[in-house]
Order: sequence, then structure tokens, then C-alpha cells
Amino acid sequence: SIFPVRQLARDYETDSGGAGEFRGNCGSLYRKEVLVPSTIYTYVVGKRYPMPGIAGGRPGSPNRLAVRVGGPEAFEVGDRAQYIPHAAGERYEYHYGGGGGWGDPLARPAEKVLSDVLDEYVSVEAARREYGVVLTGSLDALTLAVDVTATEQRRARMRTRQQ
Repeated sequence: SIFPVRQLARDYETDSGGAGEFRGNCGSLYRKEVLVPSTIYTYVVGKRYPMPGIAGGRPGSPNRLAVRVGGPEAFEVGDRAQYIPHAAGERYEYHYGGGGGWGDPLARPAEKVLSDVLDEYVSVEAARREYGVVLTGSLDALTLAVDVTATEQRRARMRTRQQ
């Protein structure tokens, strides 16, 4: 093979889409392993300028590249191009940033936020921090539910702080 690289994982990343009434799409994680000694050319577009939010929405996560992952020389690449040698068996991870959100995150219906958490697009912590949605129960046990009263109170406090 010309490019002896093994794809180990590819998935959405939780909390990478910008919060908004309409949440930005999640970014992706690509985890790969080089099978022979290789030099990886790095250039991380979108690291410095992630996708912006619109009309009160939050920006998505920036692009990131981690090299030599899992070893003692692992590090995250900056925003300048460079060549980085890798030994056979070393891994790298490219985190594609998420899209920006549109609109006020506090206007997103709590049930949609719950659905986002169940789909692992948004964490329980971000549901509370970004959307003001208080959840009870457990994600692992799939017993999550919206605490309507606590959510209304939290959102009211968050709106007061925004003014």
C-alpha cells in the first residue's frame, strides 16, 4: 500500500457542536495508526478560527490534531504546518471541529436537549451549563428525564445574568 495507515476509530465528538436554539453539528474524531515509519505533514485549518455561532449561538469546537498519541512524546500540533516523524505503531488523532449554533441556547426546547444527551451529542454537564436544562436519572441506565421546575428556574437565572 502507498499509505500504510490503519483507521482505528471514527465517531462524533460530544459537546463539539456550538450550543444554540438550533445546535451546531458535532465534529468528528478520526484515530489512525501508522504501520511503517512515516512522516506526517500537519496543517490544522480551523484551529485558530472555529465555526462561529449566529444570532446568539455559540461557536463550534476548533479543529485539533494530536500526534504520537498514547506515547511519551504525544503532543497537540499548533496552527503552523510542519513535518512530524512517526515510528511504526504510533497513532494520531484528528478532531474535526463542530458547527456553530444558531439562536439562543436557552430557547432550545428541553426535550430536544434531552434527546441530544441521549444521542451523546451533548453531555449532561453541557445540557446544564449551556442550555440550562437540569436532568435527573442516569445516562448509563437510560433513565434521564427533564426536571421541568429546576430547568425553568435555572434558565431564568441564566437569562438574568445575560442582561
